[in-house]
Amino acid sequence: MIINIYNDLTHLDNNAICILQNLDLPTNRPVILTGDWNIYHAMWANDTWCYRTNHQTETLVNWLIIQGFQLVNTPGVATYAAYSGRGLPSVIDLTFANGQAAQHLVPYDWAVRRDLSYSSDHFALQWILFHNAQPINNLTAQRYNTKDTNVKEWTKRLAENLKHYYAPLTLLTEPNRTLSTQELEDAATALTEAISTTNEQVARVRKPSEIAKPWWNTELSKIAEEIQELRELQLLYLEEYQTRDQGIVLEIKRLHNFFKCSCRFAKAE
Repeated sequence: MIINIYNDLTHLDNNAICILQNLDLPTNRPVILTGDWNIYHAMWANDTWCYRTNHQTETLVNWLIIQGFQLVNTPGVATYAAYSGRGLPSVIDLTFANGQAAQHLVPYDWAVRRDLSYSSDHFALQWILFHNAQPINNLTAQRYNTKDTNVKEWTKRLAENLKHYYAPLTLLTEPNRTLSTQELEDAATALTEAISTTNEQVARVRKPSEIAKPWWNTELSKIAEEIQELRELQLLYLEEYQTRDQGIVLEIKRLHNFFKCSCRFAKAE
């Protein structure tokens, strides 16, 4: 289970962290809490921001500990920097994992990606959900439009096709039988093949839209790289002088506007 959080500080008595603590979260499966929390604490922030810790945040931290959640962030590594405003970079985008998630190494390879933030003041958080999973390709190499498919005909054909996979599927109907991993794999494969065969026979092939097309181009990549280079330069300046270079601020704003316009133009072409 993944719970994405945006903690709106304008709703002090009914914000996301208040609602979170009233949820009945499962303890027998992996749970990840991630998002923009907008709070500060010594557990994840540096000394510059800890003075903004309040009672509500302390209550949340105690709740997280009791519930068995662990911080995934690297403490002190900034996730937010207002390039044109006041204040130093801060840690407000957080990820927590419960014990079940930690046992399964989820999330895996968590990282802050400044280069993927583009026009946002928030850095991108990147992590792998299933690091040992193998991607499964579309077995039929086709996509189907289920809305335009005759449901009765599709159901009839599926029932007929399932008869060809009686052996692996009939095991699922035995209530007192404990299936092995291989038996479950065989049943899942059989069901997938039966559905795929039915789609080939009855469902309408989804054709690509005539107006759909990739719009990202090398020019957008170049602008994004220029913005990132200026952001890194601004962070270095900020660390050394505790203030922002206004020339860099103006150039970042100009490139942000140019980037947004270029995206709109690329989509409209």
